[in-house]
Amino acid sequence: MLSKRRLSLIKSESASHPIAKFAFVIQKYQNSTKRSGNINQNLC
Repeated sequence: MLSKRRLSLIKSESASHPIAKFAFVIQKYQNSTKRSGNINQNLC
């Protein structure tokens, strides 16, 4: 019983991991675009 539950937990974790990684990359990209936007505003 415990081993089965553990396996399902590991499966769900591994399934959600790439999604979390993808969200992290998007957040990083948004932060970089925000920074570049601020720099452009300062130049103007």
